[in-house]
Amino acid sequence: MEGTDGRPQRIGNHPQLKVLAVKDIWRIDDEWWRETPVSRMYYDCQIDNGQRITIVRDLVTGAWFSQHG
Repeated sequence: MEGTDGRPQRIGNHPQLKVLAVKDIWRIDDEWWRETPVSRMYYDCQIDNGQRITIVRDLVTGAWFSQHG
C-alpha cells in the first residue's frame, strides 16, 4: 500500500485503485500512558475512481486501513 516516501499509493489488495493525490495529512497520538498507545497517521486521499477516502496507518502495529465516508 505504501510507496518509498511512506505515503499510500494504492488501496488494499486492489492494484486498480490508485491514490492520485494526498490532500491532507495529520497525526494522532493519544493514550500514551496505556499498554498499547494510539499513534496513527491519517491521509486524506483522492483515488482514481473519483472517491475521496481517508487512509490510516497505525504507527504502533504498522497496519493500514481505510475509512470511507
